[in-house]
Amino acid sequence: MADTMDLDVSDKVLICGGGIGGLALGVALAKVGIPALIVERGKQLRSAGAGIRLQTNAWHALEQLGVAKRLREQHFRQESIEVRRNTGLLLGRSVYTEDDENRGVVRNELVLALAEALPEGCLHLGCNVETVAIDDAGNGTVTLSSGQVLRPKLLVGADGVNSKVTKALGIAPTAYSGHVGIRAIARFDEGVPELDTVTKVILGGPEGSFDLLFPLTRQTQYYASVFELPEHEAKDFHQDKALHYLKENSKHIHPMFRIPLWVDNIRPEEIYAHQLVDRIPPKDEAWGKGCVTLMGDAAHPTTPFLGQGGGMALEDSVEIALALQKALKSSAASFKDMPSDVLVKALREYELIRAPRTHDMVALARYNVNLVCCKRTWLGVWLRDWFIRVASYFTKVSFYTDWDAKLT
Repeated sequence: MADTMDLDVSDKVLICGGGIGGLALGVALAKVGIPALIVERGKQLRSAGAGIRLQTNAWHALEQLGVAKRLREQHFRQESIEVRRNTGLLLGRSVYTEDDENRGVVRNELVLALAEALPEGCLHLGCNVETVAIDDAGNGTVTLSSGQVLRPKLLVGADGVNSKVTKALGIAPTAYSGHVGIRAIARFDEGVPELDTVTKVILGGPEGSFDLLFPLTRQTQYYASVFELPEHEAKDFHQDKALHYLKENSKHIHPMFRIPLWVDNIRPEEIYAHQLVDRIPPKDEAWGKGCVTLMGDAAHPTTPFLGQGGGMALEDSVEIALALQKALKSSAASFKDMPSDVLVKALREYELIRAPRTHDMVALARYNVNLVCCKRTWLGVWLRDWFIRVASYFTKVSFYTDWDAKLT
């Protein structure tokens, strides 16, 4: 639906952004009986990004949202993760236990599953947010490019790293990490040749390259590559240059990884190049104001070096719904009748629950960037490789995936 319609959100939650987080929140709120409306600027569902790695915490959230079974049936469970040099040298290997669920998922399929789980009329496509204003009392006002003015009972910014809601809250913009990321899907109509279920991390030498491979479905393989690039060059590095880079990069990677095979089967419409950015949220401070809050990349944008951007957004969706459900049970018969002070208290509680965890995860992802994907001397490469070998013996696989909130 386009933004020419008359949208009434005075007694609803207005979610700006129809990506993974925004869609998940719409589903979560419906499950606890709270009306929501999602406005998304795109005329089609937002699915850019090729594939996404979802770990144990993300699958727990998807179970709460009721879409996990469908996605599990389509995508392989990964058995282990290996870290190797681009020469093929093994640095570390961890086998996932029964409690560690890791799957690569085609982003389109995740977005579609969430969208189809929404109540009818919840999602409005083609609704471009022109401006966001927040008054002294913490009430949000959203103006669409059509001229419509929306004044919701609760405003949630789920509008990504360049969030207009975040900007209206006066939060600092994201910082460029110094890296460009390329993400792509290799497709094989007859099935991925010699398919295995191992996630492969490939580390370069002094040039600081980083490559990642994992299976998605029987016909698709995910391939990502990250490298350092000055910001002025990164701004001009788009999809047209990405495929050329991957072909050149493959010359420096051992044939055992079969990089040319993956590159030759990437379709132009399924390769994406992005500047990698982040912003570490305060550990003990709320990020919203009044009846306005944030989630996902709008609240805690992160580099992909923990594989938790999507997972954190899914967690946020459940935590917001839980906070509002708790407030609803204690204060009113309906969301429409919930007193504003109760609503504000619930939002700050959600933010203070999420702040420490998201702070640590974004900070750890930033640390990982500097560990595995920076230019260094050969001595620096040796020290990095030694550290990874030692750490693989003492670090629990994906300790940061421990999260088990439940919608009731």
